Amino acid sequence: MIKEFRYRVKVRQQIKTLPRKERVAPELDSSKKYYISFGSNWAYPCFLHEIVNEFDRTEVRVKIKVKEQYAYFRQNGKMTYDPYEEHLVYANEIGLTPEDAVRNSV
Repeated sequence: MIKEFRYRVKVRQQIKTLPRKERVAPELDSSKKYYISFGSNWAYPCFLHEIVNEFDRTEVRVKIKVKEQYAYFRQNGKMTYDPYEEHLVYANEIGLTPEDAVRNSV
């Protein structure tokens, strides 16, 4: 789970994760807002950064805005500011609503 994240959405406890075979991938569009859940009933807003079509499953690279001042890391010997955390997940592990994201938990 992402620590100190203030943009997350709490989802009702009655909504449970679906088995992998029953999950449905949403229509992928880079202009839409998506949500992702990491096995709890918290959903995090994210956006599509890249769609990767390899092998037999579609993967998506999503970026989650963590907080205003998140991390500084070395890149080419310089300090770089990046308020986003990046994850590579399958397309059927994200949702258009927070409830869909919990059903399709990573």
